Amino acid sequence: MLHRSCVIRLLFVLMAWVSTTQASELKSEIDLHVGKDVVLPISDALYHSDQVYLKFSARVDSQGRYASGSTQGLLVYVNNVPVDIHKLVNKRHFYIFNKVNKVNWYWGSNGWSVTYYPWGKANDVPGGQVHDYVFDIKSLLKESGNQLRFSSVFNSVKDAYFQIKHVQVLENETFEKSPLLNDTVVSESHGLYRYRELATGYHEGVNRKLDTVIDYQSTTEIKVSPTQSYVQQFDYVLNDDGMLAVTVNGETYEFTSSFRVPNSDWSDIELKSVSSSWELTKGGTNRLTYQHEKLKVVRTIQNKGSHLLVSDALTNQTLHDLPVVLMNMMDFKKLDELQEFRIAGNKQSMFYADTSTMESREFGATPVVYVERKNSGMGVVIEDDVYRNHASYLAWGDCLGIGDDLLYLKPKRSYTVQWKIYPVAQKDYYQLVNSIRRDWGFNRQIPGLFGFVHPSSDKPYMYKDLLYKTPKEIAGFIESTGMNVPSTLAMLPKNGKPFGMTGNESIEQLREGIQDFIDWRDKARKGGAKIHALPYLDVHLVKPYFDGSLDNVAKRLPGSLIKNAYDEYVPYNTGEQYLVLPALNNACGQHLLRVLKLWLDEQDFDGLYLDEWDHSRARVSFNHHDGYSALLDRDGKLVRKVGFVPLLTRDFQKRYVDEVTQRGKMVFANQFDHTRVAAELPVIHFAEPLGSYDYKLFAAQLTATPLSLHVARSRSIWTDVKEFLKRGVLMCYYFKYFEGDHILKKIYPITVDEVWPGYVVGQHKMVTLHSGSYTFNRSTPLVGYVYAGPKAQCVRTVQSQSQADGISQVTLTLTEDEVAVIVEAK
Repeated sequence: MLHRSCVIRLLFVLMAWVSTTQASELKSEIDLHVGKDVVLPISDALYHSDQVYLKFSARVDSQGRYASGSTQGLLVYVNNVPVDIHKLVNKRHFYIFNKVNKVNWYWGSNGWSVTYYPWGKANDVPGGQVHDYVFDIKSLLKESGNQLRFSSVFNSVKDAYFQIKHVQVLENETFEKSPLLNDTVVSESHGLYRYRELATGYHEGVNRKLDTVIDYQSTTEIKVSPTQSYVQQFDYVLNDDGMLAVTVNGETYEFTSSFRVPNSDWSDIELKSVSSSWELTKGGTNRLTYQHEKLKVVRTIQNKGSHLLVSDALTNQTLHDLPVVLMNMMDFKKLDELQEFRIAGNKQSMFYADTSTMESREFGATPVVYVERKNSGMGVVIEDDVYRNHASYLAWGDCLGIGDDLLYLKPKRSYTVQWKIYPVAQKDYYQLVNSIRRDWGFNRQIPGLFGFVHPSSDKPYMYKDLLYKTPKEIAGFIESTGMNVPSTLAMLPKNGKPFGMTGNESIEQLREGIQDFIDWRDKARKGGAKIHALPYLDVHLVKPYFDGSLDNVAKRLPGSLIKNAYDEYVPYNTGEQYLVLPALNNACGQHLLRVLKLWLDEQDFDGLYLDEWDHSRARVSFNHHDGYSALLDRDGKLVRKVGFVPLLTRDFQKRYVDEVTQRGKMVFANQFDHTRVAAELPVIHFAEPLGSYDYKLFAAQLTATPLSLHVARSRSIWTDVKEFLKRGVLMCYYFKYFEGDHILKKIYPITVDEVWPGYVVGQHKMVTLHSGSYTFNRSTPLVGYVYAGPKAQCVRTVQSQSQADGISQVTLTLTEDEVAVIVEAK
């Protein structure tokens, strides 16, 4: 059973109706170009059929550029519901490229993979069905007005487009299936099927069109001062049946939970009368116990002023490993009042969610959901490390669920799941963001301006820093760009070309490979530059070239290479780089500690730069176990144990960063933390986005250092400065630079306290796109430095005025191409 409007609909209407036709062709051929939609009607009579399948064939016409491989970008909808991987019925969830690479067919918001193979020319791909797609769409149909929609977001190859043929609707299984479809290898968990079927079937949430406009509004003139408190006015009550109701600005949100253990039905808090094997006992206004013979759940609720902290202590009462499936749900009561819905910071265009945590780092890095109604908003944040890494976000009707079907508890062991409920009276997602930042205690300085240099590269046409050779020239380049935290890879030759190293090579190779950076560093210092030079590490990758073979890597770093569900080593790119697990108790982790001593003690670098610090392309290891994670079947039974890399590396990450900081040195890192253990370490994080709408920028908002590299392919890094700031994120260098009296010199160092659309508030500095008035509520004079593009040069300064109460305030009038840095005068 489910709480009220979360009640499961019947997915199949049982009617004695016999179709007179078994297949109908909707369209024989479609040429689908980027940004275009093709909408086709589906017969309403099919709603009554027992079986309904959508079948079509597709390939990419690349104008002769490619004849193999694939690209993402084909979106398929039935009645506005995305047709996702759960509906695919004619082939496995991936195909094999170049005999070894497993390429996913489905990529979430990026849609379906479509291959470049010419029609009839993909016979060497194992399992076949390369061009053919068949989906079970029965649960996506409604009584009337059924529609199929194809859309393309594929724009990476000029003038290329999708060719789609023979779009059909079938009423039986008379379609060809891949001989590899009945693969017995278990690579996913299915314990949440009850809710996933609701989320991926037709529900009214997909018809609720929501605001996706960027939060920054250039016409807004603002008044800014540091926020003193994020305490909210709200009421809550935990009723006798265990339902938690939270009311803010007169709007109520109801929270309920479901649990399941093997050989037992789902149990639903608030419906104990139908859960005969479970006993619910309420203990006061903020505590309840929910108990089964196998599992005990003790829930406590604490009012923290800005939010409620919900702690669920789960105890395995058996002598065996106990899988536990859980779902926490928020019912916001009225779908027609929903105005905004975000997952991991990203605005959603409709009330639809069906996420998986097995591959994407997006939801582990930003474990936040948010809904907004007419008078209030409500956020939910996952607090503990295991739930954060396991969580699936699902939506149906007017319910939002955060589930976990990857958890098991060891015999007689306990684990506490923690999540926070944030009422937001101001109806502002950024109010939630900053409240979380304050609660997490972020107070970390970005000490300087980071950027990459390339002393071993043979590409002076690409990297401007290579133009400077002498100590004086290098120091002049550093002074002009302001880049005082440079980093680069160790490199050795491969086939006569520089080949980058990850840090998992031998000590002797790394000692030799880093020499060009040492020479560059020493020249810079000889020329008078004050820099913090950081050698590059990717602790999750190894390159077999330097060992002679992958087998040799396995011998040198035993137990470190990561395997997938098929017992294969996981490649980053096949033959060149493979994934390893750095842990304190394995050879990889111990080797990396030796590398740290080489670079920080022997070679006296100023710290380390850690690429892909959270994890690389393997989020889950199938040959390492973290003690909490397992794949479950539809009955909630444990099938195989696995390990999430962020959980497996927690102890290593802490030890590694401690080793650096205990030496008085610094750590910069790409990507963001997936555990509180890692988030509390003094690491300066930044994003590496593909564009200004990249999810990594939303992750940056919820880190202590809201920072990002410029977009690698950016034509204007001044545009990146402005676009990132519209999202409350600051920019540092990738490999393009400003020179002269530019804005980044004035921004750093900075300690950011608050992030808002178009401005950030630091402890002694603010950076803004907005016209308006600014104060720190102190008497110290302020100076506003105004910069303009495209070279980010200072065009004027504005002095503050002292108000009647003695407080200094600076008033700015900015054009759309200006950014100001407000600084307390020394």
